[in-house]
Amino acid sequence: MREERESPGGNADGPPELRSLDARAVSLWRLTGLGRAALFTGAAGAAELLLSLPLPAGLLAGAVAVLGVAAALVAPGLRYRAWGFSLRDRDVYLRHGVLFRTTSIVPHARIQHVDTRHGPVDRWLGLASVVIFTAGLAVLLLLGIKDDLRMRPGVSAIGDQVVLRSVVKVLIPLILLYGLYVQFHGDFGAGGGFQAGVIFATAFVLYDLVFGDGSVRAVVPPGWLHRLAALGVLIYGGVGVYSLLAGKAFLDYSALATDPVHGQHLGVLLVELGVGIAVFSVVLLIFYAFAGRGHRR
Repeated sequence: MREERESPGGNADGPPELRSLDARAVSLWRLTGLGRAALFTGAAGAAELLLSLPLPAGLLAGAVAVLGVAAALVAPGLRYRAWGFSLRDRDVYLRHGVLFRTTSIVPHARIQHVDTRHGPVDRWLGLASVVIFTAGLAVLLLLGIKDDLRMRPGVSAIGDQVVLRSVVKVLIPLILLYGLYVQFHGDFGAGGGFQAGVIFATAFVLYDLVFGDGSVRAVVPPGWLHRLAALGVLIYGGVGVYSLLAGKAFLDYSALATDPVHGQHLGVLLVELGVGIAVFSVVLLIFYAFAGRGHRR
C-alpha cells in the first residue's frame, strides 16, 4: 500500500491519513474498460448491420471504439488518484469520486460481513477485491491481498443433521428442475420468470440454511447478483428498445421475427428470462441482507 497524508492525527473526528489502493488497480480498471469498449463496439457494429441505420458504414462503431478506448485509458488514473481509505479503530473511512467527491464513514458495528473476490484478471495481477457489506451498502476496495485469503462458510444453525443433508441434496436438483419447467412453461400456461426466479432462489436459500451460513456465498458471491439483476433488466428492456427501433410499439414481439407467431414466442421467452434472472438475484440479495444481520456485534 502507498500512504498519502491528508492531515495529522487520523482520529475518528477528522480526516485521517488516507492509504491509496494498490497501484495495480489502475491496470485492472484499464483492462476491464478495454473489454467493455470492445463489447460496446461489437454491439454498435451489429446494430449498424441489423438495423440498416442511415449512417456512413462503420461510423457508429468507430465512434464508440474511440470513446471507449479513451475512457478506458484516462478514467482509471483519475479514479485511482481520487480513491483513499483508512482502517481506523472504530470505523472505516472512505473517499472516492472524480467529478463528485464522496466521503463515507462506516462504523465497525454496522458491518455485516466482508467478502473477497478473485477474478481471472485479479489473480493474474495479484489483486483481490474486498467488499464490505452493511445494511444496504457494499463498498469495494481493491487491495494487494494474498490468494490464500478466502471466505470460509460458517456452521449450520441446525447442527450436523446427516439425514436432513442427504434429503436436501436430493431435493435441490429437483427444485431447480421444477424452476426450469416453470420458466419455460410460461409461454404456454401458468408460470413464468417471476415464479421461476423465486423457486430458484428458494433452492439456494435451502442450501444455505442446511449446509451452513455463508455456503451459498461461496457458490454465488453477492457481487455476481448485482450484475445478474442488471442483466435481467437489460434483457427485458432490450426487447422493448429493439421493438421501438424496428418501428413497432414497445414490447411488440412481432418485431423480433418475420413470422409474428415466432416473434411472439421468442419475445415471451426473452422477457421471461430477463424477469427470472432479475427476480432470482433480488430475492437472494434480500436473503443475504437478512442473513448477514446475525454477524453484527
